[in-house]
Amino acid sequence: MSYMKRLLTLIIAIGICRLGYAQTENAASAQSIGGAAVTGGNFSSHVVVGEQGPSGQVASAGGLKMYTGFMPAAFMTTEADTTAVNEQDKAALVAIYQATGGDTAWIKKEGWLSGSPRFWTGVSISEGGRVVGLELPNNNLVGSLPGELTSLDSLEFLRLGNNMLSGDLPDSIDKLTVLNDLVLKNNQLDGSIPPTIVSLTGLVRIDLSGNQMIGEIPEGMSVLTELRDFQIQDNQFIGFFPQEVAQISTLERLDLSGNQFEGDLPALDLEASALAVLDISSNFFGGTLPETWGKAPSLKEFRLDSNEFEGEIPVEWSGLTSLQLLDLSANSLSGSLGTVSSLPELHALNARGNRFTALGESIGSRMQQLMATYNYLDFGDFEANNSLIQENVIRVNPQDSLFDPVDSLHEVGSPIEIIYAVSGDFNTYRWYKDGELVADQNSNSILINSPDFQHQGTYVLEIRNELYPDIKLYTSGFTLKLSSLERDKEALLAFLGALTEKFTPENWSESNELTSDWEGVTVENNRVTRLELPGTAEKQFIGNVSPRFRELNGIQVLDLSNHQLRSFPDVSKWEGLTSLNISGNRLSFQHIIPNVNIDGITYSPQRRWHVTLNDTLQAGADYLVTVPDLGKGTEYQWNFGPLVPGRPFNNDVSPIEGANSRRYQIEGLDYDQQGTYRVDATHPLVPGLTITSRNRNLWASTDLFGTVYSDETQSLLTAGTVAIYRVTEPPFYLEDTVSVDGFGQYKFEDLVLGDFILLVRPDREVYPLSKAAGATNIVQTYYIKSEFDTAAVKLIVRDRIENVNIEMVNYTVPTPQSNGATFNGVLEEELPADSVGDEESNGRILARRKVKRAGCSMRRFVRRGRMDQEEGTYELYAYVESDDEGRFQFEDVEDGQYKLNIEYPGVPLDEDAAIYFEVGGDKENQLFEISAVVTEEGIQVESNEVLYSLKPYIKEVRLYPNPTDGQLGIDYLVYRKLDNLKIELMDIRGTKLVEMEIPHAMDYHHAELDLTEYESGIYFVNFTDGARSFRHQIKVSRK
Repeated sequence: MSYMKRLLTLIIAIGICRLGYAQTENAASAQSIGGAAVTGGNFSSHVVVGEQGPSGQVASAGGLKMYTGFMPAAFMTTEADTTAVNEQDKAALVAIYQATGGDTAWIKKEGWLSGSPRFWTGVSISEGGRVVGLELPNNNLVGSLPGELTSLDSLEFLRLGNNMLSGDLPDSIDKLTVLNDLVLKNNQLDGSIPPTIVSLTGLVRIDLSGNQMIGEIPEGMSVLTELRDFQIQDNQFIGFFPQEVAQISTLERLDLSGNQFEGDLPALDLEASALAVLDISSNFFGGTLPETWGKAPSLKEFRLDSNEFEGEIPVEWSGLTSLQLLDLSANSLSGSLGTVSSLPELHALNARGNRFTALGESIGSRMQQLMATYNYLDFGDFEANNSLIQENVIRVNPQDSLFDPVDSLHEVGSPIEIIYAVSGDFNTYRWYKDGELVADQNSNSILINSPDFQHQGTYVLEIRNELYPDIKLYTSGFTLKLSSLERDKEALLAFLGALTEKFTPENWSESNELTSDWEGVTVENNRVTRLELPGTAEKQFIGNVSPRFRELNGIQVLDLSNHQLRSFPDVSKWEGLTSLNISGNRLSFQHIIPNVNIDGITYSPQRRWHVTLNDTLQAGADYLVTVPDLGKGTEYQWNFGPLVPGRPFNNDVSPIEGANSRRYQIEGLDYDQQGTYRVDATHPLVPGLTITSRNRNLWASTDLFGTVYSDETQSLLTAGTVAIYRVTEPPFYLEDTVSVDGFGQYKFEDLVLGDFILLVRPDREVYPLSKAAGATNIVQTYYIKSEFDTAAVKLIVRDRIENVNIEMVNYTVPTPQSNGATFNGVLEEELPADSVGDEESNGRILARRKVKRAGCSMRRFVRRGRMDQEEGTYELYAYVESDDEGRFQFEDVEDGQYKLNIEYPGVPLDEDAAIYFEVGGDKENQLFEISAVVTEEGIQVESNEVLYSLKPYIKEVRLYPNPTDGQLGIDYLVYRKLDNLKIELMDIRGTKLVEMEIPHAMDYHHAELDLTEYESGIYFVNFTDGARSFRHQIKVSRK
């Protein structure tokens, strides 16, 4: 405990009448509603907010009875209590015990799980056998509160503070309809306060302090009209000041300290308020203090330290006549403390670390400690309160540097006097320039009649006082600079040097004299009068503008538009400035507001502000999205665009209702909440400008894993990869690829939630594609077991998924067909690549690339039913994969009807493209050339039959015996379709001797020809048809 805290604890404890206080959970905790001892913060004090009755029963003005430290007779168990305990209540207690480590972690657990719950430690049972209280503080409860807790619908108090509980408060807490005391302080609870809590209208105390809770205070809290104590300090709550809670007329204590609340304090009407203790310290509240808060008649302890308040203390705060403790420290408040330092009951006032310039004309008679160090007080204030300072009632040493720093630019030879108004009757003064004592200067002012460059530097005034020999006061530095062309040159080069990225304008160099030859610069009358360097795509200034830029006060026209400047100084005092263009940069309101009244200023539009954030979190995680402060008075509106599958951001965003602060809490990040968040900011002093932040892209992730089997026998695939494709507009987006291990297992970690298909690619070094007839090949396979992405089972991933098992598709290599068809193909992709590197660019680039390892297959038409029917299916006949150059080939394809299939996940084949082929018929040795291109509209295919030969009508003709004695056997194959077929026997003179019809169906046949009656010699057998479409002639000899 700090000296200040110990001292003030002692002072307040002594200064207030000695009253006992009730214990609420344990002797070490001094917090109560009725007759309270309150501790915490930078000060500690006992502030009376009610009266303590007999036997530990605390009664407040409203007649409320709070039982603390022990149970009243109505709740106590005696040997005479025989009423059975409600079985549902008992089951709920058992569930709580088991869920919170009763067996392994609890310290005190006497009686639990044996006998009647009436005798279980910490449990209070009514005469009717219902559980009305559960009080187990400091008992090492761990884990989460189970849902069964809310079945205790007669529960009146739940006190489980100072344990290790985690998780959320159950949404079904509204079932505890008679609950009046909820104490869960100093645990590890997270999540937000359930909105259903507003249904518990009998609540008197809510203490959730010292946890890790998040979100905003639920709306509708004003219905809790019995609430007297609301403590949520030391959590991570966000939003604005909860007006609904503060205006509950019965509320006596409100503690919001140690959170992330922000914004101005509302003008509350507290005249009828019972509020006695109000702590809003260690937040991000700002603005000026509201006048109406000075009318709180019962307020005794008020802490608002460690915020961002500014301005003076309203005179209306002199009405806080009951106030005993006030902590204003670590803000930016200014003016006099007199409004509050004279309050009649005030015992302790901490004003440390502000900008106060006066203690006030009188200090209240009850004051025990006033901390006023690190302000802008001078010896005049000290002398006026000398006795209290000497008694250590008022602490003033050390002080901050007096007055604000001054960076002053003057013309050479123009007289200047530096004067500081410092009070004190016994002061002595010394001036220092750049740390060196200035001789013969011993007043509070210094006059330089004709300043030249030797007078440039930083001047500081030291003030001493003979009454306070141990105290020295100093002013902030007054930096005197003299205008000149040389200083303009230094300022321009400092501007350039401060940038993180830049181009160097032509002639901008230390070695070059500053003239109008410097790019963008105009020099007139020995000063820079114009600087015109608007940005282009090739010429960009990126970063912060040097403070020395203010020294260019001779500029009349300034154009630094369309760069990426992230700061800009106040140049409103440049007297000759007539045109200022700073649009198209990345400035915030704090840079624009000081210059907004310059005639001829152009500040709109601005580029998106700050930096892009991309973050992947486990699904269910809580996340606080924030942007830095854009300037006092800025109004914020958060927007959200859901994740667009396959894209890292979504620029199509919509406002989030009620999200109007710099912080937006996402609770339990899930699929519907992942996407792009960004802020639109406006300011009433800067009309016509909306500053949009760069994107905060958040994704929820989980794990997915399974096993790959090589065939239906459950043999493992032990080498290969599994690719996961996010289902998007075509083509599907390749999210990730992982390897299959030696046990056939794969795992995707931190997979962003979405809809997916899986594709397994075997390792071709281990599972090569054989060309041997009858061999079994494994093809690329989609989950669960499919050759096509259109038949793949879509995985809807919203949480961890196990056992996503895949069985590979196999096929048998067909027997090669001599004279069969050959297909040579090339596969390319021509897809627009979005320019996603910068969210402010929407350009698209069309690129053609080869596609490798794409599954390509020929599927043969197989009729179903009778052969003359057209019904049938295309079944896998041949499978190959494209090589690194996108080439693929099918060889020795037998006769039939075929359909080409090419797999590119998410992109279908164009059914109107040339993907159907006829092999055979009257042709053989066919060669097809295929060109396939993957486009957004589908896979486009062009094909040409570039080579073929016509089939002979008959082949494999054999005449035997030859020479023959007479009877000639003829075997032949009809290889091409004919309407009829005949043979002719011709002699050597060409005379037809015989003509005979023979079978003509496409098949092998046998015929015989009798040459017995013909003399020996040479003859010819001709095969032909009735139309004489062909002639096939064979010589035969007759013995």
